[in-house]
Amino acid sequence: MRIALALLAAEAPAPARLAELAALLDTELIIACAGPRTAWGSASSVRPLQAGADHPLALLHAALLLARAEALVALAGEDPLPPAALLRALATHPARGNVLLPARAPLRPLPGRYRRGCLGALRRALLEGERDLGAVVRSLHATIVDEHALGAGTPS
Repeated sequence: MRIALALLAAEAPAPARLAELAALLDTELIIACAGPRTAWGSASSVRPLQAGADHPLALLHAALLLARAEALVALAGEDPLPPAALLRALATHPARGNVLLPARAPLRPLPGRYRRGCLGALRRALLEGERDLGAVVRSLHATIVDEHALGAGTPS
């Protein structure tokens, strides 16, 4: 299965952050942000997207629509980048559906692997004005895995 990497951010990342992301996984990279578009670099694998909304659900929905891959590993733009090993483990986890790290308080959906199959649930949540990420993520029936069980260590 082909997997894309998506950064969901309030504003466009700095060029140094783009370089870090590009080095994490050798795959399609989607930058979904609410802010104005800035320089994206020359890498053809970087697909910028100005989603027009700043809610993470809208950014995730837009990134999944844009991705050429069947699934993507989504990252929060404001969080430190997880180790590449953790991202690879999420991308290659044998579960057939969406995969998330253990629930935290409050439940955070990023980083996580999302398949195109969750587009309908994301669309419904957006149309209904749902803003509780935890409720939406629980409705996706994702497989929750412990990052230590993935053998990838803890995100930095």
